[in-house]
Amino acid sequence: RSIWVTGVQTCALPIYGWRPLFGYGANYNGLPGGTFNNIGNVDLTWELNKPFNVGLELGFFQNRLNIAVDYYKRTTSELLLNRPLSRVVGFASILQNVGAMQNAGVEITIDGTPVATRDFSWNVNFNFARNKNKITQLPGGEFADGANYRKEGLDYQSWYARLWAGVDPTNGAPLWYTDETKTATTSNYGTALRAVFGSASPKFFGQLNNTFTYKGFAVDFQLYYNFGNLVRDGWSQYAYDGVSVTANKFQRNMERWQKPGDITDVPAYVYNLQNNSSSFSSRFLYKGDFIRLRNVTVSYNLPRTVLAKLGMHVVTFYVRGFNLFTKTFDDKLTIDPENGITSVSNLTIPISKTVTAGLTLEF
Repeated sequence: RSIWVTGVQTCALPIYGWRPLFGYGANYNGLPGGTFNNIGNVDLTWELNKPFNVGLELGFFQNRLNIAVDYYKRTTSELLLNRPLSRVVGFASILQNVGAMQNAGVEITIDGTPVATRDFSWNVNFNFARNKNKITQLPGGEFADGANYRKEGLDYQSWYARLWAGVDPTNGAPLWYTDETKTATTSNYGTALRAVFGSASPKFFGQLNNTFTYKGFAVDFQLYYNFGNLVRDGWSQYAYDGVSVTANKFQRNMERWQKPGDITDVPAYVYNLQNNSSSFSSRFLYKGDFIRLRNVTVSYNLPRTVLAKLGMHVVTFYVRGFNLFTKTFDDKLTIDPENGITSVSNLTIPISKTVTAGLTLEF
């Protein structure tokens, strides 16, 4: 068990972000001019974390089976947030220490050796993690922050989007819902309902490792899993419909509406469209659930009798593969589902599949 308070300088606190700055180049009416280019905040300070941890470790069958359970709760106060401002002050927001947040969860690890003989062994390790995040204090109680919504009691990474309703089969126009009952729709993006829609935070994640050995041979593989969050393709607006005709397009554009009566969720392709069909909405939030074969290694160690004749300590041949297979659970997903804590892809390069082979020698 442990409990203490620490100060944390997060990436949300930019260098000299506290300092009000004045700059030139803001010309007006043909005359040179200057203005404030950073609102600053001289009262900025570190975020404060109060973590609490308690754990339990159990061993069975002469430690052939080991179980570890950890519970944690971390409360963050003086949270750094960009608080919205009235545009009359010349800035849209100001960075302040204005909130508090709580992260609590449990991690379970099970490690066992089901089989252990002279020539063959099997070791398995399974890890499960569950984290629940919520905002506990916020000035005004709530506010929109771009594609997210900050509200007391909600996950910090709650998505805030217009609710996509599909495509009008009569004319191919985009549709959004106008209320939370989802009974009425509109083709006007500006009048569409904007609501909290899922979160970028996964509900649970973890990994499964298996290691098999037989004499000098060994096979090791690791599966990583992640479930319960929604991911966003930040550049999908350029790959759908007709907003950017020179950009590469997704294959799903082939499923677009083309004639009255077509049933699809891809609107009509209109050159230089003005109907906002590719603007951010729940249309571009996808299930982030996936299972990935992250690592596979096959190796062989020369026997000691052979090593002695060669005058070597270790000779190992191995072949290793990374990210060879990924199972996703959303047929409309356009990006790699593994995109860090924000779950946003902005032309992010997908994780590559690689295979390497090697030889380890120890004299």
